[in-house]
Amino acid sequence: MKVEIYIHGYCMMNEAEKYGGYCATVVYKAYDFTVTGLSSNTTSNVLEIQALIHALNGIGSNYDEIKVFSNNGYIVDCLNKYMNLWRTNNFKGIVNKALWIQYSSLTLNKSIIAVKLNNHTNEKNKYCHKVAKEEAQKAKNQAEEWAKFIGN
Repeated sequence: MKVEIYIHGYCMMNEAEKYGGYCATVVYKAYDFTVTGLSSNTTSNVLEIQALIHALNGIGSNYDEIKVFSNNGYIVDCLNKYMNLWRTNNFKGIVNKALWIQYSSLTLNKSIIAVKLNNHTNEKNKYCHKVAKEEAQKAKNQAEEWAKFIGN
């Protein structure tokens, strides 16, 4: 089974907080589905890894080849250049270690190829950017509502 996953993480900041959202769209044959999420005090790199992990959880283990599309060079390099070395070194000293270990456990013995997209030039990537931005806004709105509730 061949699968394509388009991922995007978006982070917005104010003076004190970072609000983020992510989106992953999984394409298999004529079908596609989207997973989303939001977070506070995060980075776009973390959000993209989370998007990828949630997409992989959604498709299960019945795939043998997957292409990941991202406009984030860090993510593409990690998948294409560093993952095998990190596995060999037991993920020693890497940033976002727990997330990369989780990703690794989902993709061990799978063929993963990451493709670097130009910023928002692909329709699926544009869609993921839009949705991730909306999720980040939801995270900000929730934090503001919570602050009102607790009186800050």
